[in-house]
Amino acid sequence: MFEFFQTTSLIKIGVLIIIALYVLFSFVIFNQVRTMNKLMNHSSSAVLEVIAIIHIIAAIALFLTATAIL
Repeated sequence: MFEFFQTTSLIKIGVLIIIALYVLFSFVIFNQVRTMNKLMNHSSSAVLEVIAIIHIIAAIALFLTATAIL
């Protein structure tokens, strides 16, 4: 019984670490979008930046939800 709880705790911690890495990845994506927008001025630059910000917000919400559930 104790081994089951220890295994599930390790799985929960692993999932939270993976989601935290995904949050960091979303910040990298945002940085890449900003760099791309500085190099190329298109009419869709603002739209891409808004999508990247929404992606960051969704990734953080996923992490917080997973933290609350797990």
